[in-house]
Amino acid sequence: MGLVYRATPELPMLDAYCDADHQSCPETSRSVTGYLLRLHGNMWMWKSHSQRRVTEDTCGSELVACCECCKMVVWARELLLELGFGGKDLQVPLWCDNQSAIAVVASNGNTSRVRHMAKHARFINEYVQEEEVEVMYVPTADNLADVFAKALSPAEFERQRSRLNVEDVPNAWVMVEAVADTEAGAASNADDDCEMLEA
Repeated sequence: MGLVYRATPELPMLDAYCDADHQSCPETSRSVTGYLLRLHGNMWMWKSHSQRRVTEDTCGSELVACCECCKMVVWARELLLELGFGGKDLQVPLWCDNQSAIAVVASNGNTSRVRHMAKHARFINEYVQEEEVEVMYVPTADNLADVFAKALSPAEFERQRSRLNVEDVPNAWVMVEAVADTEAGAASNADDDCEMLEA
């Protein structure tokens, strides 16, 4: 098994998914952060780790995960710009499945319920206001970072893994060669048609 990269220019140049599993560790009550960045629909960077501090609620856990992901998005965006990909107007979708966390970011952390997490929300909101990042809602079932944050059922794990382009590499090469042969055959037929028309 391995990562298979395919050209998908119709997707955003860069997008990101983040997720958290609240207080998943029974010994420390710490949550798990999981996030990934995709380049033209292909997984580029990812991370899964225990959060450094205990959070009181799910919203706080998701804010921490979203903030960490946002830091990587900002770095990746700057790297792409330095390499000449995209323009200054490149706005990166950051997908999050927690609507409370999205609302806290939108309010710039000015919510009494999560005032202790305000710095995370304000960090993200700063880049949202500068139109470098756009925090958007994604249903949990469609959140690609889910597999990095929590244990999943075997069926759900397989489904998420296939969506990340983790495939049997030899079989993927066979498919690539078959597509190349089909395209070569189509090009050859087109050349023959042109020769017949010229004759």
